[in-house]
Amino acid sequence: MIKVKSIVAEPSDDDGFRVFVEPVWPGQAPNEKRIPDIWFRDLAPGPELYSRYLSGILKWEDFLVRYHRELERCTGYFRDLQDYNRSGVLTVLHASPDPEHNIAVALKMFMEKNDPGTGRDEFR
Repeated sequence: MIKVKSIVAEPSDDDGFRVFVEPVWPGQAPNEKRIPDIWFRDLAPGPELYSRYLSGILKWEDFLVRYHRELERCTGYFRDLQDYNRSGVLTVLHASPDPEHNIAVALKMFMEKNDPGTGRDEFR
């Protein structure tokens, strides 16, 4: 199961493996108990895409298409993340004020769409 959560939200025992995927560490840096297990900057959107989305130049749907295209070039990282997903819980963390439109949600959508357990095997 993949969960999405803000990096400033209180961690819980059922978070499992916690992955932060923003390209920049947040200004509201979490205290020690909120530190993620890993900061995966390589899975964050590229600087140009990130900037265009944050500035509002790209709408959410356009951002998803372009970000998912970028993620298709990073499939080597997904084996371990999908293993965490299948063996328990994977919590993808974001620093956005919008809980429904953020990098973590976009990554979760990509991972669920490309999960080998659903018959697609791009990551194996």
